[in-house]
Amino acid sequence: MKMDLLSQIRARVNRTEVYSKPDFWDAKAAHFDGTSISMWANPHLNLRYHAEQCAFLDSALPDLQGKRVLELGCGTGRFSHELARRGAQVTGIDFSPLTLEVARKNALEPSIQFVQGSIFEPPVTGPFDVAVSVATITLACRNTREVHTTLRALHQRLAPDGQALFLEPLHNGPLRRTLRMSGRDFIATLESTGFICHRAEPLHFWPTRVLLSYIRWNGALTNWGASFGEACLARFRHPSLGDYHGILATSRPDAERSS
Repeated sequence: MKMDLLSQIRARVNRTEVYSKPDFWDAKAAHFDGTSISMWANPHLNLRYHAEQCAFLDSALPDLQGKRVLELGCGTGRFSHELARRGAQVTGIDFSPLTLEVARKNALEPSIQFVQGSIFEPPVTGPFDVAVSVATITLACRNTREVHTTLRALHQRLAPDGQALFLEPLHNGPLRRTLRMSGRDFIATLESTGFICHRAEPLHFWPTRVLLSYIRWNGALTNWGASFGEACLARFRHPSLGDYHGILATSRPDAERSS
């Protein structure tokens, strides 16, 4: 599979069938390097978004020391490494063998375990203290039923009162990835599968993301555009302006934990 700009646009048009399969991500791992493998083609934008996501992580989960953390769709291990640097014992799962090769090659923390498998039935046992999903559920799940299956499987692997952090591009319209679902509907599905939502906020101003993500603009232009987007989002804070939703939830201790 080619990975030039035209090919990426074609993949975007056919995203329901393309993004939810490992072949697309294997091709990205073969074509790109660094954060562009699992994020956007523009590495300067990736640095900005990574910093924003880490800031949300720090504010939502300030203490990860010694905790068992499961990351769904870990890709090249970008976020797994951040979790491990904060003292967590991390297990990352992904269905793309080539991205996992990159993750294992670049692993800086010996406490990370990378496992190939599906988020619908993660090949790991709990209980985990924390679960994290960064742009995984919206890419792997094609409908509400698959979201429900994924969240139930996640709930079953979390300890009672376990925490779940989601950084997902949730959209109902043209900005959607594979999944067509609003943030409100995602939270409703989350709560129907045994979670309590404590926090939800928009991240990454989508108009600048659309302009900056697919082309490797230079750092100065990218940083100016990203800073403008952050200022707009900070001023208006409307969920519809964010490309991503940052969501923090906990597993209800009284919820049924069997399948």
